[in-house]
Amino acid sequence: QQQLEQLGLTMARRALRVCPQQWQWQYHKEVIELQFFLPAGSYATAVLRELATIKNARAID
Repeated sequence: QQQLEQLGLTMARRALRVCPQQWQWQYHKEVIELQFFLPAGSYATAVLRELATIKNARAID
């Protein structure tokens, strides 16, 4: 870590949780389109991964 800082890089931490804002969604022929805003440094792929996680497969039958 010190070597990276000596090269001029600053270390930063990311939040464990983010709350997407301004949710919008549309459904088109079996496709769901999502739109939302995240704070800087957050990853939309992480939000989508959590949305796509199926906890109980029987619930979708």
